[in-house]
Amino acid sequence: MSKSDPFGFDMSVSSAKKKNPRGRRGMSGASETSTRVCDHEGCQEKGLYRAPKAPDVLDDFFWFCKDHVREYNAKWSFFDGKTEAEMNAQESADKVWERKTKGWRDPEAKAWAHLDIFAWSPVAKPHAPVGGEAQGIRALLVALKERYGAA
Repeated sequence: MSKSDPFGFDMSVSSAKKKNPRGRRGMSGASETSTRVCDHEGCQEKGLYRAPKAPDVLDDFFWFCKDHVREYNAKWSFFDGKTEAEMNAQESADKVWERKTKGWRDPEAKAWAHLDIFAWSPVAKPHAPVGGEAQGIRALLVALKERYGAA
């Protein structure tokens, strides 16, 4: 900490990394600060590598040593035991990040529109004062008149 810091704490990135209690994983995927033992039966090596326990629960992990995680990953399949229809349904859901979308033909969805139109000029121009920039709104008005007729 520098003496010029009135609050008495260090906000630098390197300081935050030193204090970070979570382990960092390098390119190998190993959690270098893991204190776990390999979950493979009979193995007493460090469990540095995580592997999901089941396709339905992807945030719960087994922790293995390097040899056993390779063996586990070679056999593990997200789609193991699923039908082709279930695989296709999962693929379709993944295309939209598993979020349901509201159909645009829904009358309730068409009842309103949010339009962000920049209609303000921050600088004066020879033909327009500061703020008098409404070409986007005028273009929208022309489009609406053409579509729905003049009011």
